[in-house]
Amino acid sequence: MNLRISIIQTELIRQDKTACLKLFEDKIASIGETDLVVLPEMFSTGFDISNTDLAESIEGETMVCIKKWSKTYNTAICGSFFCVSENRFYNRFFFVTPDGKSYFYDKRHLFIGDEKKIFTSGENRLIINYKGVRFLPVICYDIRFPIWCRNRDDYDVLICVANWPEVRRDAWTTLVRARAIENASYAVACNILGNDLHERY
Repeated sequence: MNLRISIIQTELIRQDKTACLKLFEDKIASIGETDLVVLPEMFSTGFDISNTDLAESIEGETMVCIKKWSKTYNTAICGSFFCVSENRFYNRFFFVTPDGKSYFYDKRHLFIGDEKKIFTSGENRLIINYKGVRFLPVICYDIRFPIWCRNRDDYDVLICVANWPEVRRDAWTTLVRARAIENASYAVACNILGNDLHERY
């Protein structure tokens, strides 16, 4: 079947969750009919891990909004957000469907420096079957690890959400293409636009 996928790449409003959520709701509302909307890494806060007050649970404001948008606009929505669970912090990927189902994956490969100091690394791969298409989600730095992204005849589309710096743009495009070619799969890659300055680079 044909699956319509919409990618939203935009500049984030760092540390302003209310503004980011309004920004993305407006953009999702303007898309029209689509099957899946892909949002960037840590879309609701920007990549700011210095302020752990921005972290929230899967029952928090960000996921409440995502579930509402998914139902209202009749589309699945995925991306990642700054999550806290049992006093640990995660860069957590979400995939929410219009019928209310939610899937989560925690970033496995944490970038050197502050990200490793703050986040807990995920342990499990996730395969999501939606409308007959199997998706493997990865987050940003995960894309550098071909064994983690290896297609074991268990997915059709790799989704990578990222907050990847412009200085490494060539690496970004090369890695996404390489993962698609070596795994004989489609690859959907969603990055930010503009500036989201942080200390990890």
